[in-house]
Amino acid sequence: MDPEIESMEKISKALQLLEDEAARARVLKWAVERFGLPAGANLPRNIKEAPQFLTASTVVADRGDYHDFIDSVEAKTGLDRILTVSYWFQAIQGADSFDSYKINTELKNLGFPSANITRDMQALISRRQVLQVRKEGTTKQARKRYRLTRKGLERVEALRKN
Repeated sequence: MDPEIESMEKISKALQLLEDEAARARVLKWAVERFGLPAGANLPRNIKEAPQFLTASTVVADRGDYHDFIDSVEAKTGLDRILTVSYWFQAIQGADSFDSYKINTELKNLGFPSANITRDMQALISRRQVLQVRKEGTTKQARKRYRLTRKGLERVEALRKN
């Protein structure tokens, strides 16, 4: 497992133990100060923004509409579209993980369904842009949960229109 993803997972679990939003914010502030984040860095204004801060290498400044975000990314291939929708859920919405069914449903809504989402997710895993974090069930068809890796996050950021 990617050490960065593993660290993010541990941080996420630790923050979930705290029910008070103010306590979570104090812990994040302490971590930033303790590990020396550069001055002037974009810190989360509230805990709802914290997952984005922890997972995206570039903070998305505009928190506009989903369709505005999708339109801001020049995704020309099916794999890039999968990464873009995944980025929306993980980096902007703050989801800990996502499943391929949800991603393909959104792609269908956009008019770009994947012919074989499982094969496409495997291709992204082989490119080290996506990581399977767990499997819910024991059958081969069991729903799998994924996360974008740093490489996957950076790919979408590179595709964003300036």
